[in-house]
Amino acid sequence: MLSSEDHSPTAIPAESIRDDEKMPAPEVPISYVIRDIVETIVLTLLAFWLAQSVIQGFRVTGPSMTPTLLDGQFLFVNKLGYFLEAPERGDIIVFWPPYESEDRLIKRVIGIPGDEVAVHDQHVFVNGVELDEPYINADPSYSGEWHVPEGEFFVLGDNRNSSYDGHNWTSFVPRDNIVGKAAIIYWPVPNWGLAPHVPILADN
Repeated sequence: MLSSEDHSPTAIPAESIRDDEKMPAPEVPISYVIRDIVETIVLTLLAFWLAQSVIQGFRVTGPSMTPTLLDGQFLFVNKLGYFLEAPERGDIIVFWPPYESEDRLIKRVIGIPGDEVAVHDQHVFVNGVELDEPYINADPSYSGEWHVPEGEFFVLGDNRNSSYDGHNWTSFVPRDNIVGKAAIIYWPVPNWGLAPHVPILADN
């Protein structure tokens, strides 16, 4: 004879489990915490170092590159721009001047190693060819001739008559003095855009 008793297991409400019966959360060893903190710091410093090695900010000071770049503008400089290739005529570069100074300069490359640069009759000539320069503020009022040595560059400001540059110096800009290639104007916002490099007198 079958019994009418219910032998099914009795469900125990989850709420009835005592707190001391719950599984304790595993403790994280202090060494793991320290390791995570150290890794975070190291990665942050590495990222900062890489950023500084590739891109650097620069503030335009003075009117020497007017109208191309204005006093007070900020731009990013690509420090790896010349890692595999040399500066070209028409490039805008940031560099340490060939004389003792704590300030970096920004100018346009006019002559590359081996070039013969001349300024006369208010025009610039490279290797006997007159340059078409739509970016300058005014025709130069000075004159002169320069032979660009190997490993060095001749630079001028776009504001030809208000720029302390290659036509004033007794030396040129060594390749090692070049910080990088002007990349992006980022401030003020209305002036945002790529730095206006203009190829001039491309080699045939």
